[in-house]
Amino acid sequence: MDIYVNRKKLLRRVGCGLLLIPWLICMFVPCFVVALVMNQEVIITYSDLPEDALRIWVLDSSGIAGVGIDNSRRVSAANNLTCNIIDTNFLIWRGNADKAGVKSAHRCNCYKRDANRWLPILSGEQACIAAESK
Repeated sequence: MDIYVNRKKLLRRVGCGLLLIPWLICMFVPCFVVALVMNQEVIITYSDLPEDALRIWVLDSSGIAGVGIDNSRRVSAANNLTCNIIDTNFLIWRGNADKAGVKSAHRCNCYKRDANRWLPILSGEQACIAAESK
């Protein structure tokens, strides 16, 4: 009988913990939206590498409305280079993205560490080839 009661308490605690996650998300989303509207962008930095971040910004110009999302991935490449691959996507709710020239993009930058700073070595197509070759 005692084992049954302990299992029941454990299941209640796990259930409450699992219900806490959606509740925290529901509380966080309005705060995030207010911060995005007030600042026009939210940046969450992953590391000290330049542009290694999640960036969400508001699009509101010339008949188009939505948000842009940059997400960076850090990868190691040959010759001790550190590269980041940045994917840009858009969520448009007003206007025509094709007419406004808003298209998803993929860009890359490679850096080399020198003392306490990152030196840009490659960018564009060359950086993407170096980053994706390893």
